Amino acid sequence: MARRMRALDWSKTPLGPVEDWPQSLRTAVGICLASRHPIEIWWGPSFARIYNDGYRPILGAEKHPQFLGRPGRECWGEIWEVIGPMLEGVRATGKATWSEDFPLMVERNGFLEEATFTFSYTPVLIEDGSVGGIFCACTETTARVLSERRLRTLRLFGAQSAAVAPLSLQESCEASVKMLSLGEVNVPFALLYLIEPGGAAARLAAAAGLEPGGAASPLQIDLDRAAPGWPLAQLAHTGRPLRVDLAALALGDLPGGRFPEPAREAMVLPLRRSSQGGSLGFLVIGASPRLALDDAYQGFFELAAEWLATSLASARIHQEERAHARRAQLGADVGAALTSSTALQLQLRSCCQAMVEHLDAAFARIWVL
Repeated sequence: MARRMRALDWSKTPLGPVEDWPQSLRTAVGICLASRHPIEIWWGPSFARIYNDGYRPILGAEKHPQFLGRPGRECWGEIWEVIGPMLEGVRATGKATWSEDFPLMVERNGFLEEATFTFSYTPVLIEDGSVGGIFCACTETTARVLSERRLRTLRLFGAQSAAVAPLSLQESCEASVKMLSLGEVNVPFALLYLIEPGGAAARLAAAAGLEPGGAASPLQIDLDRAAPGWPLAQLAHTGRPLRVDLAALALGDLPGGRFPEPAREAMVLPLRRSSQGGSLGFLVIGASPRLALDDAYQGFFELAAEWLATSLASARIHQEERAHARRAQLGADVGAALTSSTALQLQLRSCCQAMVEHLDAAFARIWVL
């Protein structure tokens, strides 16, 4: 950044020629460039920007280097209604600010992106005692905030896995998908398919964000051959999670959850049996349109699928145990009924025999008379 700043013609920027800069600005720039911490300086009425190498990743792929020395609104137009008044307040009052895990929707990688930052705005005084600019030490906390949010969702899955005993397999499917869609993590849509007996097809067991039976949520998918739509047949063959570009899938615009933009990507994951091998079914889950589907995001989806598979396997075991118990009880009831019937037959036979003997005796007396 130091070389880039030396090569820039500052006379064509709102800051003017370097030789005209006040000493306070020179000092602030020296601290900024020497620091490895992300630092940005906003200077003058237009809040022209200077930043260091540590700050460059925050700018993503689209905001560097063309906005170096340019007014702040040109670079951060999408969030200026939020940060502009904050900067104006510091310049007007001379009081520093502190913001922790502050949410901002930034456009730096080709899409509007959900991000969080911890930063301070500190006034930089010039020689006459007025505020000449603002020194900003900034740290992006998006990865940590998302990780904590996802961990809380996984804990909910763990709690549900421990409480599936009262639930049938179908109820467990519906409860799990509902929890995914209503949790802190923005899940625009989710589909849960269970493999039918015989393994030739998968049926839709639960859905969130999409009406069952639509073009993107068919009630049944053939697993014997590849077909347009979700690649469950491929997944049944390979057993490996798939990342899906929704535009290439040609299913139309799919919902973006809390955000108005349609989802751009999704993942299709196997629901593996933990001990028996093979799969119970598949989870189709949409990614937030305001997050990149990076390794951490994919890892969360894979963990969610593992928790879900555990929950469904437990529900299936409990369902089979209850069915076995019902069959055993039915057998016992039938046996008891048959035993009772046999006893009744013996009683009737004894009664009939007694009646026959009584009648024989009566006829004998009548004959004698």
